[in-house]
Amino acid sequence: MLHFIPGKLTEGQKKNEEKKRPPNDPVFITLGPFLLPPIVVLLLCALFFTFISIFLHEISVA
Repeated sequence: MLHFIPGKLTEGQKKNEEKKRPPNDPVFITLGPFLLPPIVVLLLCALFFTFISIFLHEISVA
């Protein structure tokens, strides 16, 4: 008879957990520790394009 131990997964639960995992995305593997929240990425892009536009404006005015 199987006894349920809290915190331990039964064989059936382990198989279900493995099925739930999405296939490994190569981008996710290589960038794993460096992933940023989407909001941070958007802010960085906005800053980047802002500085580029200011820089191009300064060049065109000069």
